[in-house]
Amino acid sequence: MLDDLKNEIINTIISALSRDFTTQLAALETRLSTLNCCSNEQLPAKVELDWIIYENLIVPLNGWTLVFNQPYSHRTRSIDLVQVAGVCRNEVIVAASINGSILLAAVGPASVLTTNTTWNQPQKFGDVFWYRTSGKSFGFAPTFTIRQTQGDNEDLSSSLRLSWLLDQDLGGYRAGVTRSLAESSIWYKTIYCN
Repeated sequence: MLDDLKNEIINTIISALSRDFTTQLAALETRLSTLNCCSNEQLPAKVELDWIIYENLIVPLNGWTLVFNQPYSHRTRSIDLVQVAGVCRNEVIVAASINGSILLAAVGPASVLTTNTTWNQPQKFGDVFWYRTSGKSFGFAPTFTIRQTQGDNEDLSSSLRLSWLLDQDLGGYRAGVTRSLAESSIWYKTIYCN
């Protein structure tokens, strides 16, 4: 008699859980069917950007994914860039931002994240000169001439130069004319890819 009562209670609980699970599953299916990925609506087209340097980039970055977002105080390593490159197949936007606003950026092939350059010898992709020198810095400039004392110190009045110290014991270094960002938690090193 006691065993029959136990079995009846267990069966009642299982039946109630089954109904609740079925109801929740149906509600989930209804919500999923309303998402864009499952409907015939077209997603916005990917924003195409030229391989140039941008100031105050304010276009919606449809088709681009944020893959790196660290304060300038972050001690960036070569391995950080290699890991980001592992998820970036085509192009990258390398940027300096404040509060999510991109103040300085350049677009180029994802290979700029992994291509080692000789000291003070950037490589040109599009209209941008890119460098990645282990133990020195990573970044871009509008001209071939860079001065990697640590970060790029060439043309201190240029608003079109970005330089992150690489494989050093400091973060930083430069976003346009703003330098000495080794301790900054306001400026961010940002990379998007598509």
